Amino acid sequence: CLAESGDHDAAILCYEKALKLRPGYGDALYNSGLSLIHLSRWSEALATLNQAVAALPLHAEAHFLRGRALLGLERQTEA
Repeated sequence: CLAESGDHDAAILCYEKALKLRPGYGDALYNSGLSLIHLSRWSEALATLNQAVAALPLHAEAHFLRGRALLGLERQTEA
């Protein structure tokens, strides 16, 4: 897996390709958000994780990462 090897930029490109084939695919959104967090791309991570949470409302880790993105944006009260 590209993300596990630390190549988050390449992983994001793969997730984007998957999302073009299957828009709203929750796992691809979640994994893309995780890679964006690893790159400290907080705004993009939050937008992506908002979509992941909408697609996978019971996915606790997606909610957790959404909070982490909010903290990265210094929006503590929303996290």
